[in-house]
Amino acid sequence: MHLRDLPDDILRLVFKQPLEANVPGVGGFEDTNIVSNVDLVVSAGCINAVKRVNIRVYYAGSPFPGLDAVIRLMRKAAETWQVRGRYTPVLSEFITCTFLTELLNVQRLFIKKLHISAIREGQMREVPVSMIKYLLLKMPTLINQYPAHVPVRPGSYIVEFHDEAAGLHAEQVRALPGVSVDHHYQGLFRGMAVTLGDSAHPNHLAEVYGVKAVHPNRIFSLERRFGDQNTTSTFLHEMTGVQRALTELGLDGKGVSIGIIDTGVDYTHPDLGGCWKTEGCPWRSGKDLVGDDFTPGDKSAVPKPNPTPLDQCNGHGTHVAGILMARGGSVQGVAPAATYGMYRVFGCPQGGEASHGTEDVIIKAMGDAHRDGHQIISMSLGNSGWTDHPVAIYADKLVKAGVVVVAAAGNDGKSGLLTTSIPAASPSAISVGSVDNWNITVAPIVISTPQGTREVQQWRSSANATDNVFPADTDLPVVAVKDSTGNPNACNPIAQDLTGKVAIVQRGNCTFMTKLLFAQDAGAIGVININDDRLPTWVGILPPARIPSTLISTEDGAFLLRGAASGPATVRFPKYLHKVFGSATGGRMSEFSSLGPTNEFDLSPHVSAPGGNIWSTFPTTMGSYASMSGTSMATPYVSGAVALLKQARPELTVAQIRTTLMSTARPVADPVTGKAATPLWSGAGLVNVYDSVKSRALVDPPYLAINNTGVYGDNRPVPASFTRTVTITNTDKKSPARVSMASVVANSVTMINPNGTLTAAAMAGLPLDTWPADKSAVPPGTLPGVECSGCDREIAPGASATVSLTITRPTGLEESAHWFYGGFAQFSMQWEGCTQTSKYVVPYAGYNGDYTKLNVLAPAAAGLSLFLDKDGQSIKNAAEIVVTRNSTVYFTPFMNLPSRRAFATLVDANGKTAGYLPDDGCAHDLVRTYLTGATDYAVPVNGTVLATCGSAQATAVPPGKYRVRVAMLRLLGNPDRESDYETQDSALFTIA
Repeated sequence: MHLRDLPDDILRLVFKQPLEANVPGVGGFEDTNIVSNVDLVVSAGCINAVKRVNIRVYYAGSPFPGLDAVIRLMRKAAETWQVRGRYTPVLSEFITCTFLTELLNVQRLFIKKLHISAIREGQMREVPVSMIKYLLLKMPTLINQYPAHVPVRPGSYIVEFHDEAAGLHAEQVRALPGVSVDHHYQGLFRGMAVTLGDSAHPNHLAEVYGVKAVHPNRIFSLERRFGDQNTTSTFLHEMTGVQRALTELGLDGKGVSIGIIDTGVDYTHPDLGGCWKTEGCPWRSGKDLVGDDFTPGDKSAVPKPNPTPLDQCNGHGTHVAGILMARGGSVQGVAPAATYGMYRVFGCPQGGEASHGTEDVIIKAMGDAHRDGHQIISMSLGNSGWTDHPVAIYADKLVKAGVVVVAAAGNDGKSGLLTTSIPAASPSAISVGSVDNWNITVAPIVISTPQGTREVQQWRSSANATDNVFPADTDLPVVAVKDSTGNPNACNPIAQDLTGKVAIVQRGNCTFMTKLLFAQDAGAIGVININDDRLPTWVGILPPARIPSTLISTEDGAFLLRGAASGPATVRFPKYLHKVFGSATGGRMSEFSSLGPTNEFDLSPHVSAPGGNIWSTFPTTMGSYASMSGTSMATPYVSGAVALLKQARPELTVAQIRTTLMSTARPVADPVTGKAATPLWSGAGLVNVYDSVKSRALVDPPYLAINNTGVYGDNRPVPASFTRTVTITNTDKKSPARVSMASVVANSVTMINPNGTLTAAAMAGLPLDTWPADKSAVPPGTLPGVECSGCDREIAPGASATVSLTITRPTGLEESAHWFYGGFAQFSMQWEGCTQTSKYVVPYAGYNGDYTKLNVLAPAAAGLSLFLDKDGQSIKNAAEIVVTRNSTVYFTPFMNLPSRRAFATLVDANGKTAGYLPDDGCAHDLVRTYLTGATDYAVPVNGTVLATCGSAQATAVPPGKYRVRVAMLRLLGNPDRESDYETQDSALFTIA
């Protein structure tokens, strides 16, 4: 029997020879002559379903008669089906094998059809699925091991149960020595959050019957930055269709309930109701799950929730709430009449650090929000990750249960592609990107000179700089400085006495920190830096400087310099005055907004909304109003849009809501190239609430992710075009509609050079290289496009039509240049009796080549250091490294792309493998190296190795010359296929 002879959904265990002794029946299947010599056959479909490896199987004792015998047979089969690198020998009562991995995955995908068959005398009988489920429940997946740089709560784990075992075996976890239960999840997500004492080990959790997976408890951050733009302007609401929905259609979110998972809220704010769960109060539910002082990084820290989720120390949740529901004169929320719940999962900032939350608490909040009946859950938080991490799994379950989950795509856009956060990357959630606002509300700088007075714009948009700390409401004298070389750039010591004065410096020739420190040394009380006309990025005190600084534009700087040269000039920083300015980047994608695709090559974000510097409510103890930026701000905007859509069209399903929001969005223009921004940055485009409410069509699927993988394993060239089908439904029951289609071209983007190194723009954190680079004419064939077969037609009232789209990739661009392409199929529909047409878009995105052939690691040509010392300093020359037990170094390969699996081994000078490096030598679920944060894969090298992945005991290697060899699974690769791994060796170094 061969693989080709089996259906894709069947796994068979064929018994050939009788056992020495009779075996009782298994779950009602009686057979006294089952065989011991086993051939194992698994269909190709089952093999392709494999996602997890190193499954531990407990085979001692069972309540089913004969089950032990079946497991012994499987063990014998496993011993003949070993796959390189897939074994983790542990205690004698455990076995590990690829077969059982595949059995587990088949159960997940095909449980209704799966069976094990025994052949005796030419007859086949089936073992009941119930017995197979029991067997599978004895097989937890591997304990997820994140790289050391991934922030986790020490000693804390999330235990995920198989649904069948959740209620039955939770008590076994409670009974484990040294294990304390923090949360017990009994809703859609089945499992527990636990803390392990010194005597406990995550392996003990994995041994419990019914455990599906064990995940370290990750730490999440808020998807916000500081900023200065105004969400109150009716112009902004006009650009998103909110204003028309509020005024023309009379929508306000009434009857819709929204749960917010965030830092809490200052519900005493008059714009936010000034109440908590009283009659007529918009706040109907919620709780504090952490308290003010909870610090996730401290294992001993215990949440001490307050009676209510009142936040008067952070402000993020209050700002988010204002975007959703504010009812004051300064801020107008999107859905002011909806009802709300706030679930506080972040405490107060501690020691100057930003607030963080833990995955276990966030999951608890998601369950609480669901039980409280919220139809929408808004999550302005995230972390890098994969879609099978607990918070993403739960988000997907909530959507399937009828809850709309709206989540922030992330603020790592300056790190380039593949930076979408979870839970936004969850397959069913609505992932939200950010566009810059059109109007800017900011506290101005008032410049007074002999030539007159001017109010100019200053900026505040950096998370690591404090708020404006210039002396308020005071006329401060300003001086244009020259350094010791006479240069106004202040790149050398300044001889002027700047005591009590604000220094004016000009950009260029050195870092601004250099200028700032020289001005500080000369006695300046602050610095104004004349910037170019690009958006500046910070204001406040920027350590290690001790004086405040800010930026002004070139034009305003010239006015200030003229005044300082002709007579006394001063600047004033008003405490309460705010002024509205126009924004040069209004309506463009925010530079910080994260890009897709997801690590699984799905489209993200799905839609975009205003988030680039938003003026909204803030705790009354912190000023009542503030400006912030981030996909954190865009997310509640979309949550409010969903509320208006649900109010107007309650019949729409969760999937139809996402589809409607996406199809009625408007692609975001890039004025530099004259094309649309890539869907990997904008999704379907800027949300338009009015158009979504008035929509009379459904387009399915709402987007197309062109995945070239899995078909071209024989090295055939990737074809120039791909065909996909889209179904258009005319939801108008009375009028037919005429359909046509046009292709909207979007920028192609790349962050990797043909030689595999990151582009200069990517390394500098600047916007990605695009094709076309500007509005110049481009050669034919270098732009993607889409054509439609069957589009020019009429669709009857209430009827559907399926059309065929042919998407052509930009074949004129070299595949070696690593381009990601995309665009939009834009359908125009005109209903009978109407003169206007309505437009519906379907975004598409793909990779211009074979995605699975992309290397994960930056090549040696990049010249990046592969080693860091214990202080985090680069070691350029590996030959100088001498490792001892007291002098650990860290191997840090630069990852251009994420990877599901990584193996780091120590190899001697003769090429012989000594073993796996400890800690991260066997790692899972790695994200790519972000240039905006410390997310490198760092493996300690200390002269010891592990014999196998999962070994508890490290052994010292003999002194000598060694190198580190790292193998990383390419994107969408098969973990059991050696050719799907990229391997890279370090230079030789010494272990003493």
